[in-house]
Amino acid sequence: MPSFRGILPIFRGPFLERIAQGKHHSVLREILTTLPSKLAFPSEAPLKKWYDVLYKLLQKNYQCEYVFKNTIAHQLYLKYHEPEEALLTDEFKVGQSRADVVVINDTSTVYEIKTEFDSLERLESQFHDYSRVFDKIYLVTTEKRYKEVLPRLYEPIGIYIMEDGNLHKVREASPNVVNTDSATIFCCMRKPEYLAAVKEAFGYVPDVPNGLVWRSSYNLFKSLSSEEAHRLMIDHVVTRSPRKPFTKLSRVIPNPLGYSCLALNRPRWIPKMFVSSVMQSLEEPVLTI
Repeated sequence: MPSFRGILPIFRGPFLERIAQGKHHSVLREILTTLPSKLAFPSEAPLKKWYDVLYKLLQKNYQCEYVFKNTIAHQLYLKYHEPEEALLTDEFKVGQSRADVVVINDTSTVYEIKTEFDSLERLESQFHDYSRVFDKIYLVTTEKRYKEVLPRLYEPIGIYIMEDGNLHKVREASPNVVNTDSATIFCCMRKPEYLAAVKEAFGYVPDVPNGLVWRSSYNLFKSLSSEEAHRLMIDHVVTRSPRKPFTKLSRVIPNPLGYSCLALNRPRWIPKMFVSSVMQSLEEPVLTI
């Protein structure tokens, strides 16, 4: 198990950024030394081929959160969420919970993942937090875990089960906008987002010292109806990052890197340079790294 867990860093966003900068070589060499000795794969094969092999190892031996996230990206986000317009992120804190996968487009959707390795201790509190912000709430889990948590799931929560690398919908999520809370929604928004939302809703932003801007904006926003607050969140949170260049890259990049690519919300390079740099590095033989 430790060897397979050691593979995970190469599937994460920071490593993809390293690839784009050409600074991934030493980290990759170190990670490859942790692989099981029985793994035989030609070192002259390009990096993208190694990604396919290593991802299959994860799917077979260590079906961790990243495998679930990547499957959600390919089978749900790219298929059903208009990816060139929708925001995909895991950088979304709600109350005391951090959402696993959030999609913002014409509405808001959260996917909470429970793998075989996850604790179920905070399940109810997580769904309580999510119900105050998101329209559609889904649990994504395994057949075994589904049977364990079913008695604890209230009706609006939708359910997907992962089986043999595919997601199967067990139950559709019910609309939840009416149950959302304006104050909680506000606390999920970044400053440029909530200032733009307040200005749209009220025609002005509070003319107060910087130290009072948050509180003054919060007091205005929390007076909005749940439906209006939720709409404003969607309209302004969805603008957090450029998505089209990374959506395009996700369609040509190796499948195992799909989620990492799509979830890159704060690019440090001009997208065109980023895309070309990643594609060039993925064609390099591992032997030369």
